[in-house]
Amino acid sequence: MSIIVFVGTSGAGKSTAADALCNTHGAKYILSYTTRARRADEIDRRTGEYAFDISKEDFRTWQDSDDMEWVDEFAGNLYGTKKADIQEACETDELRAVILIPTVLTRFDNAVKRYGGKVKYLFFDPAPDTVLETRMKDRKVTKGQQEARMAKIAWFKFEADKTGLPFVHITNEGTIDELVKKVEVVVTNSL
Repeated sequence: MSIIVFVGTSGAGKSTAADALCNTHGAKYILSYTTRARRADEIDRRTGEYAFDISKEDFRTWQDSDDMEWVDEFAGNLYGTKKADIQEACETDELRAVILIPTVLTRFDNAVKRYGGKVKYLFFDPAPDTVLETRMKDRKVTKGQQEARMAKIAWFKFEADKTGLPFVHITNEGTIDELVKKVEVVVTNSL
């Protein structure tokens, strides 16, 4: 079956859209592991997108045992996916979802090809700069925070474009419901 990959900066709507896909199409997450602590506003997603609070020692043990397809560091935390989880997702008849950072996309794509899976890549573009800047000002985000956010968005786009993978770009310029509808159209047309 298909794997839908969600890529984009925090706040672009990718987790919300992925959760909606899981709810409406019965998709299951390919689990990603991270040393990052769960944020206060996050539910326990041990059966969802992440297994949080994994020790760096466990990551190193998994790497040394060749259990991990990829491990990468982002914002001071390790993230990774086990080979067995990707292989199982490629061999099942169920729809799967995974949220990834751009620097691991090529490794993930190579693994999916190795296991004979099908994948669709969705890149979540934030609202146009002028809309985004207005939203940040309304939220009383400082100028320095705005600049850092815009730089992070540019980095994500640059890194994703470098992969050469065929992304479907979805722009978050309205409500969450509108964003989810855009994803629904792409997923429905892909199945």
